[in-house]
Amino acid sequence: MASLSVVTICFNNLTDLITTISSVKSQDRPPDEYWIIDGSTNKEINDYLSQADLPSYVRWVYERDKGISDAFNKGITKCTKDIIHILNSGDYYFGSKVISTAMNSFKDSRVMWIHGKYKQFLGGQWIVSGKPFNPKKLYLGMREVAHPTMFVRREVYDRIGLFPSDLRDAMDYDFLVRLRNEPYLYVEEILTVFTPGGNSEIHWRRCFKEGMKAYKRHLGYDPRVWVGYSKQLLIHAVLSLPIGQWLIRKRKV
Repeated sequence: MASLSVVTICFNNLTDLITTISSVKSQDRPPDEYWIIDGSTNKEINDYLSQADLPSYVRWVYERDKGISDAFNKGITKCTKDIIHILNSGDYYFGSKVISTAMNSFKDSRVMWIHGKYKQFLGGQWIVSGKPFNPKKLYLGMREVAHPTMFVRREVYDRIGLFPSDLRDAMDYDFLVRLRNEPYLYVEEILTVFTPGGNSEIHWRRCFKEGMKAYKRHLGYDPRVWVGYSKQLLIHAVLSLPIGQWLIRKRKV
């Protein structure tokens, strides 16, 4: 049976981290190890972790990093188990059986990674998003493939590499592009909930531009990338209008 490492990176956000830790602890199938990578500028999180009553599988590192990619990579390189899941601080599992569901998907040794549905706060409403990964549509960006729903075999990181240090926001998209030929499984269930205010949400313009850079780096120039970028600009513009709010209310779950 495959084993699981969970990684959470955090930065000066103890309240968010506590939410994530509680979610991990609530699972009916706990991870085999849980690494918390704390790059904070203060000791609040470190002091909490040092005093809290935590399961034996919890480990943490308290040291400054060079950004999100560097923090991700620190966590991944410390993982020793078969499957790795990155659950960002503030995000949490949708229910107590998410890890069980995810790990059951790896009974087939051919499956190298999985992803699924997720809840996010968009246009003033909580909605369910998530579509099966389609490598032929990478020019459209992540296309509702959410990084916090992705469980990946550790051997995949050994094969295709870690997260690029030159990207501040679209490192997950860069990873997805490199992941495109790895066999995967889409889980038709909600796996995680996104807490509003994430980095890619705040810096979405920069994120899209970095995504275009990542696509060109690995797949070459493709004019269709501009179609995907223009579509994202249009979506954000519409969501700021009353009709956008109405469309989200029609879609919400």
